[in-house]
This record gives sequence, C-alpha cells and structure tokens, in this order.
Amino acid sequence: MRIERVIDLPRAIVADALVDPVLVEGWLDPVRSLADFPEVRLTTEEVPGGTRGSSTRVAVEIAVPDPRFRGALLQTWQTRLDQLENLLRGHPTEWPAEQAASARARRAN
Repeated sequence: MRIERVIDLPRAIVADALVDPVLVEGWLDPVRSLADFPEVRLTTEEVPGGTRGSSTRVAVEIAVPDPRFRGALLQTWQTRLDQLENLLRGHPTEWPAEQAASARARRAN
C-alpha cells in the first residue's frame, strides 16, 4: 500500500523531521522510532513549486501483512502524515501524559 502527500516545504526541512529523534517524537510517537516499523518505508522527493520555491512529496509504503488491516493502516498513516505536517507548521502532537512521561524516561537513560 502506498500513500503520498505533498508538503509545501523544501525537502531538507521535511527530511529533518523524519530522522531527528526529537522531531520524530513530535509527529510519529513519543516512544517509538521509524526503526520500530520495519514494514514501513518512507521516501521524500523534492518537487517544483511551493511558497519557498519547492515542495516535498512524502511517500509511505506499507507492507500489509493481512488485507483485513489495510483500512486501519491507511487511516493510521494518513493521521501520522497529518501530524508530520502539523509539526512542520509548528504544532507538534500533544501525546497523553503517560506516553510523554515514558518518552522522557527513555531519553534520560
């Protein structure tokens, strides 16, 4: 399954949010990283246009182990792309307190 989103920001800005652990926490999950999702592959491609001269196409490819999970996975990753875009606009996801506390404890160790 493949999902694409064009984000109106240059690739360098978007790519940072995909690899920097603190930024990943702001859109993906406060405890997990992309490495925790081996069935998911994210790619970025710079495309012309956008308010800063270029935009970024983000593609998410997901190996769906069972077709019954396709709808739920599609919705989950659409939401995660929404959260990525919100983070890039200065609005990181506000996680429930217990998830945020777990992330803080993990970083402290």
